[in-house]
Amino acid sequence: KLTVGHKRTYIYLANQITEILFFCIPIILYFVTSSVLNYILIGTNGTVMSDIFRNIAVCIIAVIALSALTTFIAMTVKSSAGGILPIVLMYPLLMLSVMIDEFPEIKWLQTVGDMIPLSQIAMLLMPDKNAALHIMYSLIVTAFFMIVGIASFRKADLK
Repeated sequence: KLTVGHKRTYIYLANQITEILFFCIPIILYFVTSSVLNYILIGTNGTVMSDIFRNIAVCIIAVIALSALTTFIAMTVKSSAGGILPIVLMYPLLMLSVMIDEFPEIKWLQTVGDMIPLSQIAMLLMPDKNAALHIMYSLIVTAFFMIVGIASFRKADLK
């Protein structure tokens, strides 16, 4: 059993690392295979490599922020709902990211959209013009949920 003989911080971080791997390995495999197949089948005429690498960086860091959020929810909810709640949370976040594109005149909604990792990923159909801002927001979300998650998991009763 993972809880016997291990510090709670290490248990939380082990789960966080597992989530990051679970989220990022498919994304990286997708980027590699799609890039290779794109190069073989279509070619690279007109491709701006800096835009591609910027979008990949935003996507991977947003996925890490998303994994920090799901780990936080899964590890801090005491009931069996902790396993399904992160999946249920994704649907309102996806709907919010679509609403953000529909209402560009609402500035506070645009700012909230810049902070939400799913919204950042949804905006990557075109080259990201605010890549540094999105990466910074994702790193803040990651750090926040990891610190708060570790702090709250240290005080939680393990069953």
